[in-house]
Amino acid sequence: MINLKNNSKIKVLIPLRGGSKGIKKKNLKSFNGKPLFTWVTNSALETNLEVFISTEDVEIKENIKSFCPHAKILDRPKEIAADDSSTEDVINHFIKSLDCEHIVLLQATSPLTKSSDISLAIDKYFSNNCR
Repeated sequence: MINLKNNSKIKVLIPLRGGSKGIKKKNLKSFNGKPLFTWVTNSALETNLEVFISTEDVEIKENIKSFCPHAKILDRPKEIAADDSSTEDVINHFIKSLDCEHIVLLQATSPLTKSSDISLAIDKYFSNNCR
């Protein structure tokens, strides 16, 4: 298994847009007593990888600082935070903003994702030479 501790070539990206289409502020909705985004974020932080949350929303940024202070905030430009913005737009912004070779994209709407799931996926990615 690959050693994820201090592996600067791999970075985690979690996109959290404030203006959700269907459910307003869905990433901040309580899920089992905590904001939805905290579950996958904390699982990602447990892998010892750098975790970045891309958002334009002030309230989300405040919640990140309160609930997941070790996650890093990447300020998302408003033009890629609209209803018609794609995840690919966010990934492109991430790549242009940070130096990394591999990205683990996680969604806040997958709160059952465990750190072991993330580690196993990364291990399979490298062991199967998917680069």
